[in-house]
Formats: sequence, C-alpha cells, structure tokens
Amino acid sequence: MAVIKALEKIKEEDFRKQYSCPPRLPVSKCLVEDIQCLHAPVYVAGRYNKYSRTLPQTPWVIDGERKMESSVEELISEHLLATFKADGFNFSSSGREDVDVRTLGNGRPFAVELQNPHRSSFTKEDIKRLQQTINNSSDKIRVRDLQIVTREAVSRMKEGEEEKTKSYSALIWTAKSIDKSDIEFINDIKVR
Repeated sequence: MAVIKALEKIKEEDFRKQYSCPPRLPVSKCLVEDIQCLHAPVYVAGRYNKYSRTLPQTPWVIDGERKMESSVEELISEHLLATFKADGFNFSSSGREDVDVRTLGNGRPFAVELQNPHRSSFTKEDIKRLQQTINNSSDKIRVRDLQIVTREAVSRMKEGEEEKTKSYSALIWTAKSIDKSDIEFINDIKVR
C-alpha cells in the first residue's frame, strides 16, 4: 500500500531520473527466500443488543487475570473468525457501555476488521445465516443488520459517535410515595 501511494505521488520526470524506462536487463539472478500472500481485510458491521448486566463489551483482563468469562466482542467475533477463516480481528463500536448496563432499542453499531481472511466471498443469505448462528449461540447478545462494509463505512461510524444523542431509562424505588409537587421541585433544580 505504501509503495502504491509513493508511486502515485511521484512525478513521472522525477521517476525517470532515478530509474531507466524500460528497465535494464538484470545481470544476476534474483533469489526469493520467502513469499507471503495476504488477503486485504474484510469489514463486517451491524448492531448489537446486550441483555446481560454481567457482560463487558471487550474482554476484561486485569494484571493478566480474566475478570469475566466472556464479552460482546468475543461472542460476535468468534463466529466471524471461524466463518471467514481469518488470522485475527479488530473489534470496534460506536461508543461503550458499562458492564452492568444493558444495550436495548436499535442496538449499538459495531464493526469487525477481519485480518487476512482465507474466505471472503459471501452472499446475503450466507451473512443472514451467520447472523442467525451468532444469535443462536447466546442469550446475552443479539446482532442485527449484519453486512460486509468498506473501511470508509467503519471510519464514518467512528467519526459520528461524538454527534450521537443517547437516552437512558431508570427505574427508581423510594421509601415514600412521590406526588406532583416533588416532581416539580426536582424539575426546578438548576444543573451547573
């Protein structure tokens, strides 16, 4: 990628000053010791809901000790890794939630970069089946709108997270009943 970008930036006359065109015939043999073939990353995105109050978004490891048995990242990515036969992955989402917070509603946008996938061509039906496999594997999460996307789409997801609005609901218990004047008093409190 860096070579391509450098070639795109260099002027043709500057290139010709450094290298003859056409190139000279080689006078010695070229010895290749190692060849690596890698596939460009594939990006998969969707939205997830988290129904557990004991499931972190990412693996929770402190001083080498695992604190929770699994994570949203692992529950989703393990199936993507296996299906795409990828060497590794990077999980990202639009924002975060605390471990004890559920993610309901339309879900939180996420994307997974699958590194060096050995399988990369899938139909929409294949992706629907993959989504169903993920959803059937755990009652702690659910994914929707799973799809293959571009790197640019993942960048847009990350850029937009500062502009998003969030709404929270809370269930509150009180020792005494609350009347309308109590609500009005709370609403009149000025936040500094």
